Amino acid sequence: MFKWAVRALLLIPVGVACSVEPPTARHQQIQQPVSGGDGGSRGGDGTGRGPRTGRRAAAEAALPSPFRVLMPEGQSSAQTAGFRQNLAKSKFRAGNINYKVEETPTLRRTQGDFGEYVEYINGFVSSTTKPEAPPFNAGPFSYDPVAHTSRVLQYFKQAGLPQDQIEGTSVTTLMGEGGTTNGEHGGNTVLHKQLVGFSTVVNRAIAGVHVAESFAWAMFNRDDDVVFEQVWWPDLPSDMLDQIAAFKAALTKSEFRNALPSHLQAVTGRLTIHHSMPTGDKWQARVTYDIHEKAPERHHYFDLSGAEVDLRWNSRPSAKKP
Repeated sequence: MFKWAVRALLLIPVGVACSVEPPTARHQQIQQPVSGGDGGSRGGDGTGRGPRTGRRAAAEAALPSPFRVLMPEGQSSAQTAGFRQNLAKSKFRAGNINYKVEETPTLRRTQGDFGEYVEYINGFVSSTTKPEAPPFNAGPFSYDPVAHTSRVLQYFKQAGLPQDQIEGTSVTTLMGEGGTTNGEHGGNTVLHKQLVGFSTVVNRAIAGVHVAESFAWAMFNRDDDVVFEQVWWPDLPSDMLDQIAAFKAALTKSEFRNALPSHLQAVTGRLTIHHSMPTGDKWQARVTYDIHEKAPERHHYFDLSGAEVDLRWNSRPSAKKP
């Protein structure tokens, strides 16, 4: 008898206090990537890099307090546009057997014998294929991560992902591992490893500034079907470009550096855009100057005045880096 146990990497924003629980991760053998991460690795193709009141109240009431779906705030016609994926544009296959669609104030869930696709009112989408479903077992799109990354980039661009906001990509690998347990080879278990597929994460930047919590990732199989997919690429406030310009100007002056804690004034940081994850208990979107302190291990976030700010958007414990 031969069985597979599937393992994968979990991507989270590094150094940002968060707790992200993919709402469709029902199969405990699979850990899906959740975001490109703040300061995550670069790989793949080598590029390096509505109405709120009534619907929002309904969304908040539908989730356990204080944890709820977050709706981007402070938007206007001059906002920095985000990207919304949906099932109509996706190449995900839910399957035709036991097909059903569930709609609540917070989401639209499409389910079939292959898996499910969930679209939240705030723009977050997540799809999961069951390990026993044919799309999961079709084999990898390619054994070359560069080829897979090229396909994912083409896919999201065709779906409307703003090309001028694409910063770069990172790649994770999903491997299957199993063994013979039918007494062959003298009764010893013989382990086998096999590539299930690659997941390519597309990272976001605005005016050359990394957006830590935005991501769009997908895994394709040999049949060019999407096996897994998650997108969180929200609209950002209309003053985001002004925030960036002001920060870039401040970084050229000694006053900003002198306002930082003395032990961090000589440490090189990174200008970064942060916004809330899809769920939490408060929405925020802002530009900060991020410094990673190595001893002790700690991430610091500073505003334009040089004051340290708290970027926690939910009250749950911080997620751990895998």
